[in-house]
Amino acid sequence: MRSATSILVLAVLVVLSVLSSSCGGDGSGELTVSAASSLTDAFEELAEGFEADHPGTEVLLNFDSSAALADQIDAGAPVDVFASADAANVAQVAASGRTYGEPVAFATNDLVIVTRPGNEYEVAGPGDLARLVAGGEVIALCAESAPCGRLADELLAGSERGGSGAAGPDESGVTRAPNARATLGAVVRGDAAAAVVYRTDALAAGDSVELVEVAGSPVSTEYLAVTLEGGAGDPDLSNAFVEMLASREGQAVLASGGFR
Repeated sequence: MRSATSILVLAVLVVLSVLSSSCGGDGSGELTVSAASSLTDAFEELAEGFEADHPGTEVLLNFDSSAALADQIDAGAPVDVFASADAANVAQVAASGRTYGEPVAFATNDLVIVTRPGNEYEVAGPGDLARLVAGGEVIALCAESAPCGRLADELLAGSERGGSGAAGPDESGVTRAPNARATLGAVVRGDAAAAVVYRTDALAAGDSVELVEVAGSPVSTEYLAVTLEGGAGDPDLSNAFVEMLASREGQAVLASGGFR
C-alpha cells in the first residue's frame, strides 16, 4: 500500500513539475520596454505581434524622451529593454552598468517641419521659423535634453550659418515640449504655428498637420536598442524583442511608419 501511495505522490510531483516548466519555461510574463516617444505607433504594433508570437507574454510600453527614460533607468526603474533615439543616452545607461549585451542599431529618422494644415504662413524651411517668431507666432521644439531638441537646435544653427539671412528664432517665441510627440501636439492643438519633429511623428499626425521637407542633407538620428539587467522579465525574452526589431518583420513595420 505504501508502495502504491509513493508511486501516486511521485506521479503528482512529476505532473506539477511539467506544468511548472510549461508555464515558466516559454518566456511568459511581463516585458517592460522603455522607448523614445517617436517609436510609439511602431512599437505598439510590434508589441502586439510579439505577444502573439510569445503566448502568455505581456509587453508593457513606456514612452518618453530618450533622456528622460535614461534617467529613469539610472534611478533604478525595472526596465527590460531600452530603445533610444540616440547613442548618447544608451551610453549613459551603459555607464551605470545596467546594459546586458551590445546595443543594436535598428532604424534612423529625419527631422522635418510641421505647420498647421494649409501652411498659412508659407513655411518653406528652417529659416522661416525665425520669421514666424518675429511676427508674434510661437514655434515648438523638443526640450534641449531630448535628442529631437538637440537635433532641432543643430538644424536651426545650420540654417543660420547657411546664409538664409534669418537669425535663429528668439527663444522667447519658442515653446519647449518634453519629447517629440508632445512637440507635435503643440501644432495639432493650435498652440504653435510650426514645430520641428521627426518625420515619423509628422506622418502619424496625418491631416492634422502639413509636413514641410528640409532641403539638403537630412538631419537624422540613429535608434539603438539594448537589453538591461534588473528588469522583471526573462532576459531571453528581452533579447528576442531586440532581435525582432532588426528582423524582416520588424523592419517592415518600422519602414511603414516612416523610419529608414
